[in-house]
Amino acid sequence: MSSKNSGIIDIYIHETKEKCVGTIALNSDNNGNWSLSCPNNDDRPGVFKKGMGGSGTLIKENNFILGKGLDIYKNEINFIAKLD
Repeated sequence: MSSKNSGIIDIYIHETKEKCVGTIALNSDNNGNWSLSCPNNDDRPGVFKKGMGGSGTLIKENNFILGKGLDIYKNEINFIAKLD
């Protein structure tokens, strides 16, 4: 988190050696939104070669961010991130 209410999602995909970047934003009751975008990559399988990304909602609980949402193909995404 770069501030109390916003931060950056930075994910490295080992299999394709690429970095996906996104943002998170929280409101005053510790609920918020996230979004993520990955570069196009012809080495990824199937439909994921272009336009890979997603978005959804999140909640901050204790020292963790709990996120859920969908990618652009309507696949479910869930994640947990520990805050420093």
